Amino acid sequence: MVFVPDLRARPWKRAEDQDALFLAVPCPARLMHNAAFLAATASVLVAGLLVAIRLRLPSRLDTLLAWGVLCVGEVVGLVLLLGWIGALRTGWLVLASLVVLAVVGLGVRGPALAEAAAESRTKLRAFRTELTWRNVRAAPLAAFLAVLAVAQVAWCAFAAWALPPTGWDTLTYHMPAVAYWVQRGQIVRTPYQFFTNVYPLNGELTFTWPAVLLHSDVLVNLGQIPFGLLGAAGTAVIARTVGVRRSGAVVAASLYLLAPVVAQQMAVPYVDLVLAGSFLAAFAFLLRALQSLGLVHGGSASQRQIRLVVVYLALTGVAAGVGVGSKESGLAYLGVLVLVAVGALVAAWTRQLLRPAAALRLVAALVVPVLLLGTFWYARNLIEHQNPLYPWNVEVAGVVLLHGPQGDPNESVIIARNQVPASIAGDPALVQLARSWIHEPQRRYNYDLRLGGSGLLWILAAVPALAVFTVRCIRRRRDILFLFLVPFAVILLLQPANWWARFTMFFLGAGFVALAAELQQLRGWRPEVSRLAEVAIVIIALATFVVANHRIAVAGVRTTLDHATQSIDRRSAAESLETNGQFRWLSAIPSTATIATRLAEAENGFVYPLFGRHFERKVVIVRGRDPAGLRGQLERAPQVRYVLAEADKPLDRALRSEPRRYTLVRRQGAQRIYRVDRPLPVNR
Repeated sequence: MVFVPDLRARPWKRAEDQDALFLAVPCPARLMHNAAFLAATASVLVAGLLVAIRLRLPSRLDTLLAWGVLCVGEVVGLVLLLGWIGALRTGWLVLASLVVLAVVGLGVRGPALAEAAAESRTKLRAFRTELTWRNVRAAPLAAFLAVLAVAQVAWCAFAAWALPPTGWDTLTYHMPAVAYWVQRGQIVRTPYQFFTNVYPLNGELTFTWPAVLLHSDVLVNLGQIPFGLLGAAGTAVIARTVGVRRSGAVVAASLYLLAPVVAQQMAVPYVDLVLAGSFLAAFAFLLRALQSLGLVHGGSASQRQIRLVVVYLALTGVAAGVGVGSKESGLAYLGVLVLVAVGALVAAWTRQLLRPAAALRLVAALVVPVLLLGTFWYARNLIEHQNPLYPWNVEVAGVVLLHGPQGDPNESVIIARNQVPASIAGDPALVQLARSWIHEPQRRYNYDLRLGGSGLLWILAAVPALAVFTVRCIRRRRDILFLFLVPFAVILLLQPANWWARFTMFFLGAGFVALAAELQQLRGWRPEVSRLAEVAIVIIALATFVVANHRIAVAGVRTTLDHATQSIDRRSAAESLETNGQFRWLSAIPSTATIATRLAEAENGFVYPLFGRHFERKVVIVRGRDPAGLRGQLERAPQVRYVLAEADKPLDRALRSEPRRYTLVRRQGAQRIYRVDRPLPVNR
């Protein structure tokens, strides 16, 4: 049966019919996009695995973390490179990933890879042997928390897939940048929010990978899940480095994933978890490098260990490069990390563990990946604004060296975004932090919770354990104190708005490592008390899991399941809960129509829903307040078919003055949607 729309219906109805027809017909192009995504992603995973195996790291956990870091680094590098040269298209991404896989395959083949693969298979068999019921029974807390953490990640992944892109920052600037890059096939300045042109956007590059390959935003909500896993694996590696047993490392990693703020972030395309996960992985590899140098208890220097130091520092650089390119606050993380690394290398040189030439090689191994993966956005700001940290001032000892925006209307927005909640305003910084931590329990957790969000286990167990662990390190483990705890504490103090839980997820790793270490100490000192503590942790973790998942990304279980039963194409950002239905009119206009609006009149600054789930709509921004000027801008954009205005605002008044050209087709709240009726061309 052929579907024929009723041409006698009003244009509004015809648009709905056209969309219904589009959604009813299977699209071969969509199947091709799915195949492209699977091929490119599989190529990245295989290439990363080959390199991780070839590195011959001494620990299975190190190899697993290296695999994740290498895959993320390749995705960021490929999207950044192709976006820079204007080849950000599905075909080019697939081709580039296959080329990388071929180069890696040729580079690692031979006896060395065969030997490393055989060693990996031996480790994998040993791991399977360890997963016996007897061994699991010997560590019940680790087993229970691991199962709970897997369930948490699985639910977050399901909710992220089922729900449309959501979140205030997602709809205003994270995803508009991605949509515009996909449409242009290039990383360029966008005509939308100020932030998309001045903030580091490595996190958005990872969202761009599925967006370009699938030509859809169906998987962008899952973009932070790999970084949640990187953060958990980094926490486990740090725990092992400081002397925690395997079961304790599993406990620390699981608790990190179960922290409500981490769980909520795994379901939205924000970038805070990108920063936290990247730098937890970076510090994990840095500590491994220093252990291989003999600066952390358990390591000793040898020729083979120096090779490992080079590898570990290179992996540190890859992770840190991804992180520092995701948020400006990552510069503080990077600065502390580099200071620790350089100070440790100087100490190793003075103790004659390193020669100067070897020390320079190690510094290069750390710095080069950071420069390649983390400096693009700062260089762009330097070229365009003569300030790499634009829109922020660059100050030294109170002296402003480079200025941010002068009189820019967005300057007030930047200041307002970090306003301290009234309940802690005026308190000293440490008091603000402490009051935020004890703000639990929350009746409702969401992705942008300002106070609290770290979970009851953080307050009741991790913070006290961190205090005890710090005292123990002061007395017995100065290496851990100065190479791990002090750097993490400095980063916490340097982090702007450190009372905001999603800004300080990085520090959760330190607390849960300390908790795992103290549980291990308690088990050897008072086994009966240890068992009681573990039972309490199980109960609190389970309660937190239930409460935190009551709402994922401001959507309860019922809402998530309702979305999951809908067609994927109908789960567009226009249905995001933050929009309160204000964009439902989009379903009644052609899916490829170009829409114009004035950014100041876009309610809440939500631009992204206008693009559509497959980025098929173009969005034109007109500026100014003069009616004649606004109409002139629309005249110079002949592709515009619809205009979104707000009642009685400048654009609305400009359109009402020419009713023959601009027909009001719908009112929705304060919104007014006009159709542009252009005259037919005259045949000459």
